[in-house]
Amino acid sequence: MPSFFWIVVFLFIILLLAQWTAFLCIRKYVWAGPELIIRTPHVVLFILSVLINLVLAFLSIGASGGTNSLFRQSIGISYFFYLGVCLALFLFFLALEVFNLVLKSVVVLYRTMKSLFLRYCGRSDSTISTSWDRGQEELSQEPMGEVPNSSISRRSFMRYAASAGTLAIAGSASYGLAQAYEPPRVDVIPVPVMALEGLTKPIDIIQVTDLHYGMFYYSSELEALVEKLNSMDGAAVVITGDIFHSPRTPVESASPFLRKLRRRRWGNFAVLGNHDFYAGVKRSVKALNDGGIRLLRNEWVSFKQDKVNIHLGGIDDPKVNWLTGNRFPDFHSFIKRQPRETGFRILLSHRPVVFPLAVKENIQLTLSGHTHGGQITVPIPGSARPWSLAGLVSPYTLGMYKSENCHMYLNRGVGLTFIPARINCPPEIAVIRLTPPERTSRET
Repeated sequence: MPSFFWIVVFLFIILLLAQWTAFLCIRKYVWAGPELIIRTPHVVLFILSVLINLVLAFLSIGASGGTNSLFRQSIGISYFFYLGVCLALFLFFLALEVFNLVLKSVVVLYRTMKSLFLRYCGRSDSTISTSWDRGQEELSQEPMGEVPNSSISRRSFMRYAASAGTLAIAGSASYGLAQAYEPPRVDVIPVPVMALEGLTKPIDIIQVTDLHYGMFYYSSELEALVEKLNSMDGAAVVITGDIFHSPRTPVESASPFLRKLRRRRWGNFAVLGNHDFYAGVKRSVKALNDGGIRLLRNEWVSFKQDKVNIHLGGIDDPKVNWLTGNRFPDFHSFIKRQPRETGFRILLSHRPVVFPLAVKENIQLTLSGHTHGGQITVPIPGSARPWSLAGLVSPYTLGMYKSENCHMYLNRGVGLTFIPARINCPPEIAVIRLTPPERTSRET
């Protein structure tokens, strides 16, 4: 798919630049190396690194499913983990360079203001010497990285900051890799709404999303996920998109594992995400059908529970890249197909940006994925929702959202994409518990 190809090319260039920036900054700050003068060997080394990256990227994207060895899968995880560390170092050193520039500007401003003050007072600059000036003069006569006895130099501070930052990033990345491959956490999400009036007991719907089978998520992980789901009770299992990852994913190898999902009272359902289109829509549809998954493509199914009609609808992804899929051209026709009977309506949509449209149509519950929760989050004191890396590109990041009488649950997903790491954002299986409001009040 062209959009997927250009996304990969763009990311490859960015990550290649990030690698070299990280290497050069470590050489400059941590190792205190002399100024680099580009010569022919450096150009040859750069070209060689491009070729090595291309080979590793090809092997990594192709290391998927049950047809590849553990060795190739290890290459994929290791290579993209390395790229993630390089990207983090690139951003860190970019911030450090900005800080260094600001510090230099402060020094220049200080000296300028001092010179103007001395001229205004009619005194010579040579008659006053501060400890800062003496430190700078001593620094100019010493090798880079040595600390004058009088005070810590700016270069030494930058070296210590760079070393500490590099170690912190490496340690955090290692922790993130370990958390990424933890067993998914099971989160129970109660959804009490008035439209469930008449329900005599709660209904559980098990939601998983964003497997990205073929990218850090292979046959062993899929088999473990199926076993976990089979151990859980629920009226239905719903998979909200990005089951597969790329055109190089052997999607057919997932079908035997999906067929092992035990039958549910309502069934096992899925909708297509953007990566399922990248993998090839015909291939993805066939693999899911062969796996016994009921695919909802702009259609609805209905169920009766006690005195409540429950309508489950699924809509296709807009079939565009990660950032620009904010419009759903099929949404109007999808709504026209909804059942005429009143009841509780559930929308399965890979992308959470459908939520305002769902609210406008008074769809009581939307289940989404796509963001992975950002894969990296930072707790915010006093806030129920942490800051998420996904917030840089999406108005919705993770967790429950509410607007008027409508809810949306945004699942963190079980798989990974591009960077095999999660920090404070563990993989998730969500149990969506449809609960009558009066029952919730009594339990509270």
